[in-house]
Amino acid sequence: MTFTDPTILRKAWSLRDSGMTYERISEVIQKPVGSIGGWIRDRARIERELARREKAAREEKTQQRRRQAGKRQSASQRVPPETINQMRVLYEQKIELAPGFVTRVHSISSLAEAFKVSKPTTADILHRRGNYSEAS
Repeated sequence: MTFTDPTILRKAWSLRDSGMTYERISEVIQKPVGSIGGWIRDRARIERELARREKAAREEKTQQRRRQAGKRQSASQRVPPETINQMRVLYEQKIELAPGFVTRVHSISSLAEAFKVSKPTTADILHRRGNYSEAS
């Protein structure tokens, strides 16, 4: 379905609402009388379609902004590879308390605090999950 420019449609509708005849509207906006009659007859359907298109355009802009913000945020919050390696080396240190009882020297919480990285991100790094699954 093709439409004329929405500003022309709205102008025709406002002129008709003000009491102008189709012929006078045709002279003012320089479009055929038949087209104007169709626009006025189908006004509700056309307005719904215009509203749908505007909403789709707004949603697309919102999605683009969110994607760009997500890219910027993920790039800025990524932990440097040197830090990742240091965290993994420290986390791998274990001590044997008794035969069969092994514990880690550093907990996830202590490493998160020491490197100023959130606990969930630290856990992802150490367990090689999420964004850090491919990092070495």
